[in-house]
Amino acid sequence: MRLYVEAMVSDSSPLANLQRGRRASARLRLRLAARLVLLDSTQRCILTDLSQGGARLVINEPICRGAQAVLMWGAGLEAFGEVAWHGLRHCGLVFDEPLADTLLQATRDLDAIEHLAPDRDLLRGSARAFVRGTARL
Repeated sequence: MRLYVEAMVSDSSPLANLQRGRRASARLRLRLAARLVLLDSTQRCILTDLSQGGARLVINEPICRGAQAVLMWGAGLEAFGEVAWHGLRHCGLVFDEPLADTLLQATRDLDAIEHLAPDRDLLRGSARAFVRGTARL
């Protein structure tokens, strides 16, 4: 887990910054279980990148660009935002309000304790549990 600082941009639109691949603030690389709550559904996801202005998620189902969402992780941590971009397995959120430094610090501390294993290891563990008959649905 490292804090990356990328180029500061003068454009005031966070969405424009994402489209050019630049961030307006430092970002935290992590791997935490999270939930993404949309108007019509809720899905589990993995929070892989977090900054004051937005987040990158690994998702299971495609999400429409422009959808309003609430990202929830940890014990009561949440942020409101809009889906700025999406791919088959990833999406990016732009938050309505910048996250507080204390929330970023709490998330970094949480990642040190609850960091998820890589997808390959999670899949391998699920397969073992299935073969043993101990898998939970």
